[in-house]
Amino acid sequence: MNSSYIWLSGSAGQLDLFKSFFDKNGSPRSSEYLRWQYLDGNQSVSPLVVLGLDGGSLDNPDVSCIYALFQNEFLCSGSAILGSQSLDTMTAPKFRGKGLFNKYASIVYEKAANEGVSFVYGFPNGNSAHGFFNKLGWQKLDPVPFLVRPISVSYLIDRLPVLKRFSSLFDGLRIRSRPFDLDEGYVLKDNFVLDHRYEELWEGFRQSIGVALNRNVSYMKWRLFSKPGEVYSNAAIFDGEGGDLRAICFFTQKQKHGGSVGYIMDLMYGDGFVREGEALLNYVVDKLYRANCDILLAWCFDHSPSYEAYRRCGFLAFPERLRPIELHFGVRAFSKEIEPVVANRKNWYISYLDSDTV
Repeated sequence: MNSSYIWLSGSAGQLDLFKSFFDKNGSPRSSEYLRWQYLDGNQSVSPLVVLGLDGGSLDNPDVSCIYALFQNEFLCSGSAILGSQSLDTMTAPKFRGKGLFNKYASIVYEKAANEGVSFVYGFPNGNSAHGFFNKLGWQKLDPVPFLVRPISVSYLIDRLPVLKRFSSLFDGLRIRSRPFDLDEGYVLKDNFVLDHRYEELWEGFRQSIGVALNRNVSYMKWRLFSKPGEVYSNAAIFDGEGGDLRAICFFTQKQKHGGSVGYIMDLMYGDGFVREGEALLNYVVDKLYRANCDILLAWCFDHSPSYEAYRRCGFLAFPERLRPIELHFGVRAFSKEIEPVVANRKNWYISYLDSDTV
């Protein structure tokens, strides 16, 4: 079997090759999305995407496998480091069973380590988890911290095997949000354009976090305001008109999993402002209720600084057996020095901003 590979660059031909591979193998990507994700990213670093050409050559490429890492700045124990997320990974059906997944992942990991990337993390699905954890040396940090806040009772019951036959009895029964209570002097705004006040809020919010994507203004503008084909909203509470930002919530709504799903992309609030975080989240829950969402989902660890607001607003841990998709959470460090930090689940902060599917 001829064995060669190329690294994705900014050329139109390579991007077309990348896109056509996914299109032919049942997982279509738009050219705009691929360019946004890998070539126009938040960091000025080259993409770590390898295209295996085991069925062809450089002159006549037949892509056999793709392994892709996306690099970004992370905060680790208070310092900025370069980390990466494992995203688009696939082997063409006719090349499966030949060890290409391990081969090209190892090639990418070696280059990543040589270029100063400290670790790779991600959320393998049920089909690929075995390869990541048993063959690529990833450490499990399961479970993914799904939180759920039901709205449509029938939507929820329809997903409980024992009670499914009774779901029609609850058609139209919906769980409202708790009253939205904002103290006098505060100002609430929808779709706040991020500025230095957000940066200041994030700087304070992250102080108790061990490991996280650096959610600075630059990252947020790339992630939420330039992603092709997506619409995200936010709501924010300020201490008076033109005052300090006390809390902000990012969210979106999608038709997925057989219904209308509201996703809380992230929730942040200042130290000592949990009441404001709770009020803001109740406001967002009410907006999504009025938009006819069936269910709300979030990712938040119970040790995260925003967990208390979620708890107060009726979000519950989502049992793994009821989740719409099987996902795992894991990491592999590229240096022994950083491994004890990133391999400890208690150090991590993640939200739906870390997901590449929402």
